[in-house]
Amino acid sequence: MSIRDIFQPSWKHSSLDVRVAAIAKLTDQGVLASIALEDNDYQAREASVMKLTDQMLLAKIAIEDKHISVIRTAVRQLTSQTLLAKVAIEAKHEETSLTAVSQLTDQRQLDKVASEARHDKVCIAAADKLTDRSLNQASYAKIALKNAFMVQEAVNKLTDQVLLAKVVTEAKMANVRKSAVDKVTDQILLAKVAVEDKDCTVRKAAVEKLTEQTVLAKVAIEDKAVDVREAAVMKITDQALLAKIAIEDGAIGPYAFEKLNHPDEVLLTKIATEAISCLSRQYAVKNLSDQTLLAKIAIEDKHGDVRRDAVCRLTDQTLLRMVALNAPIGKFYKAFRSEDSCYVDDTADYAIVRLTDKIDAGEIVKARRK
Repeated sequence: MSIRDIFQPSWKHSSLDVRVAAIAKLTDQGVLASIALEDNDYQAREASVMKLTDQMLLAKIAIEDKHISVIRTAVRQLTSQTLLAKVAIEAKHEETSLTAVSQLTDQRQLDKVASEARHDKVCIAAADKLTDRSLNQASYAKIALKNAFMVQEAVNKLTDQVLLAKVVTEAKMANVRKSAVDKVTDQILLAKVAVEDKDCTVRKAAVEKLTEQTVLAKVAIEDKAVDVREAAVMKITDQALLAKIAIEDGAIGPYAFEKLNHPDEVLLTKIATEAISCLSRQYAVKNLSDQTLLAKIAIEDKHGDVRRDAVCRLTDQTLLRMVALNAPIGKFYKAFRSEDSCYVDDTADYAIVRLTDKIDAGEIVKARRK
């Protein structure tokens, strides 16, 4: 104890314990306010705050004090809905704002907090307590358009189709637009997004919900992203369009082929000979029965897998012999053939193995070795 302690009130004593004990007996609101604002020890400030009744002062302390214990106590002492809203909006600590929101019931003040609070989580918490659905949904939409930290949660809570459409068309973040698209039901809006959105993941999400065949056809043919075109193809039912894509699109042609319903020999022939994708050609070859055409493909196709599949479909021994003699010799063979080793293109190998005349097959191997 210092000499000064003898001549000053106990609530100014140098000992914290003495000050706190003195504060417990105080009733003078002016003195309590002075301690709450000026004492250097948070425990003394907290003790005085517990006895304060001045709502404006409590709000000031809740916003400005540096110690969380003092802040919590000040917020708990608040009853004014207007001041609780002020704290919820202006407090530096998210926890403080959330505590203030938990004590709010006034719908007008909750709407104000949902729109103006500095912390996104606080905006969501306030919006959650709005009983007016139109205000509630408008608050979620506003948060979703802020590019805020809690934007995903805001979109998840949105159900209003008009507001979801607003988010789909106006949100700057692609993941936000995609989340909104996942909840949209309007086919006209989905069609617009599928064609116009700049992000391929958003366009794909829209395509996956589309049913309009005209729009799906446009996307399947014109979109630059393979994933988006593939998603469109998976929903197309037009057989002529699927055949066109199977032939002309090197990336998603195989997916289009798989959607074809029992293609006839004429269409299979066209795909087997004209498709850009070697996989599309393979799929077609595996269903062909025309022996002459299969032999032609086995010799002329540029891709070894297609040639090999054509050979596997051949049963005509004359045509197999022709393939064995005329199938192209691969680069590997040209680079490494020697008198001690012989490698023939595997298309020819497949044809030779399928020959029933093994003597003739041996002669062909000798001929290919030269």
